[in-house]
Amino acid sequence: MQGTRDLVSQMERHQVPIYVGAIAAGILAGVLTPGAGPGLETAINPILGVLLYVTFLQVPARQLVRSLRAGWFLAAALVVNFLVVPLVVAAMFGFLPSHKSLNSATTSAPYSA
Repeated sequence: MQGTRDLVSQMERHQVPIYVGAIAAGILAGVLTPGAGPGLETAINPILGVLLYVTFLQVPARQLVRSLRAGWFLAAALVVNFLVVPLVVAAMFGFLPSHKSLNSATTSAPYSA
């Protein structure tokens, strides 16, 4: 059990370099094997689920409940999620390439190439 704690402690201390290394490995894998993308696409949601699960394992439940009771924290989270993020996305939308999958009339339809 001590070995696991040491490993988790080491990973927490070096979290940013681990993320940067993982991003670099993903970019390198995508550049070197572009044909693997469609096959690996199905792995995205399970991997994101595991990453979220592991991330939330580190959040103490008592502190989470306490932070939700703090009005300023909840207000800030709501403002960021429902005001700031949509405004940032709207501002970035003009820089996206023109494609039918990005057209608001066709976003509910599944993507077809």
